Amino acid sequence: MGSAQRVSVLGRDSARHDALDSIVAQNAIQVPELLPIRHGRMMASPWNYYRGAAAVMADDLASRPHSGLLVQLCGDAYVLSFGLWATPEQNLMFDLSDFDETLPGPFEWDVQRLAARLVVAAREDGLKAATAERRWSRRWRLTGTARPATRR
Repeated sequence: MGSAQRVSVLGRDSARHDALDSIVAQNAIQVPELLPIRHGRMMASPWNYYRGAAAVMADDLASRPHSGLLVQLCGDAYVLSFGLWATPEQNLMFDLSDFDETLPGPFEWDVQRLAARLVVAAREDGLKAATAERRWSRRWRLTGTARPATRR
């Protein structure tokens, strides 16, 4: 990507969306009897919330400029979304293994979600906010991701 395009993509502000609106909209396509279980799991921890909130992040990212490189996204990229696969030729291949939230979109959405998920995991494992921010700030700058709030 050229430097002019990087500036135009990374230099713009994103619009804010209401996370609850995204979750309520997603509820309309879920099995109603399972919603209390889903919501209970999401309330258990930041990691669980983030796991169940792929639509929230997709809504946030949809209003941001992007590279224009569209792919079929995992949609819920996190460390456990990747694994080893055997090809028909009996070779091992490293690839995505989780496609329950798949959708077409800009490739950087999965990169941004993965980076954010790594920070959430680090925070849940006791990494201090300043350390998590310092470790991931360069990645956010490179992908154009707005930094998640680091204060509780």
